[in-house]
Amino acid sequence: MKAILLMVAALAVCIPGQSQDRSLSAARQALTDDLLSLSGKSPAPQLREQLVDHTFLVAESTHEPKRATVQSFVNELAMALAGRPLARVQAAQLAGEIVYVMQSAGTSTSGFFDAVNQFGGRLSAIGVSTLRAKSVAAQLERMGREVRGPDDFPVR
Repeated sequence: MKAILLMVAALAVCIPGQSQDRSLSAARQALTDDLLSLSGKSPAPQLREQLVDHTFLVAESTHEPKRATVQSFVNELAMALAGRPLARVQAAQLAGEIVYVMQSAGTSTSGFFDAVNQFGGRLSAIGVSTLRAKSVAAQLERMGREVRGPDDFPVR
């Protein structure tokens, strides 16, 4: 009887984690699809708003940035990607960096900055100008700073 109770307790702990992993994976896929839709054309306002919503899906509910900050990031990103062909693997890599930043509360500061720098580098690699790539990466960093909160950054 104890063995059965222990198994039920173990399942109760494991199942929510698997469900969370699946929903995060689905949200990351939605981000990837949104990024693919942004590339190669001037995105409609509805698509930008959808990307904002999907960005919030990958955030931890207790560590969300301001909606205006996410909207600024998405607008910058949309302008950077407009007219540029984007392969699925590139979109997935960009989405992965966004997910990392949106879940960076409590993670290493160096890992956070690595993700921001990689994001900017990936934009440059697809033909976004260095200045624009740095601007979009700065917006991603701003979003991440809001996610991470004041305790994660020393006062300068």
